[in-house]
Amino acid sequence: TGRYSFENQVPIAHWNLAALAQALTPLVEVKVLRETMELFLPLYEAEWLDLMRRRLGFAQAEADDEALVRRVLQLMQASAVDYTNFFRELSESPAEQAVRRLREDFVDLQGFDAWAADYCARTAREGSEPAERQARMQTVNPKYILRNYLAQQAIEAAEKGDYAPVRELHAVLSRPFEEQPGMQRYAERPPEWGKHLEISCSS
Repeated sequence: TGRYSFENQVPIAHWNLAALAQALTPLVEVKVLRETMELFLPLYEAEWLDLMRRRLGFAQAEADDEALVRRVLQLMQASAVDYTNFFRELSESPAEQAVRRLREDFVDLQGFDAWAADYCARTAREGSEPAERQARMQTVNPKYILRNYLAQQAIEAAEKGDYAPVRELHAVLSRPFEEQPGMQRYAERPPEWGKHLEISCSS
């Protein structure tokens, strides 16, 4: 919720670069530093959009892609849809099947249906085979991530002298994009008690 919250990452990165530029003023002209700083946001936004295209399985760029991305992110936020699982599940079957399966997670069904229709049309315009799209998506959308509640469980076990959960969690997270039989519990949505769990950086 503070300086290091997810939504603050971009302005804090920009602030850090400005602090670095300030430190470089004895060595570099202020005009050059300002011109360089002005490159940050356009470069960041272009890279972000490229990464989001890859998450959605697009290999080519279209003018309306940013609007398509922002629409689904707004729908996901409004319905508290799990970010990691949404993109991974979107990659696990052809687009039309995937959106039908994901639809039940959304409150605004009309909004999601409109987005899903646009997404499927956009995917069709790519002309890729479904298997190619899925393979591309699964190189950027992990199945397993380090969730706070998983870390907390491993920490509590380790504090009691049982390091097996730490080792297993490490093994799973060493291959986050690969399907790992028997490890589905590490890809589940957080339980109620773990949804708002916060642990410190030192953990």
